[in-house]
Amino acid sequence: MGYSLTVECSLQNTQTAVHAALCDSIDTPTVIRELLDLVNRANVYLSAQSSPYVPLLENIAQYITKMFKASGGKSF
Repeated sequence: MGYSLTVECSLQNTQTAVHAALCDSIDTPTVIRELLDLVNRANVYLSAQSSPYVPLLENIAQYITKMFKASGGKSF
């Protein structure tokens, strides 16, 4: 579960960075960069684990969906 903790910290760090970017005159490039980095980390985690911790991946997916909905993007 060690790598799960690293990915969980990545989620928390991304949430903090995105919040700061949104408070900084809505710094969209930084928000997108942070979200893409989180998706990349989640994909690496998923590829490396034979039994990934699904609730963690669900939390990441829900956060990304929430950010797209907040920006007016469509969810699938």
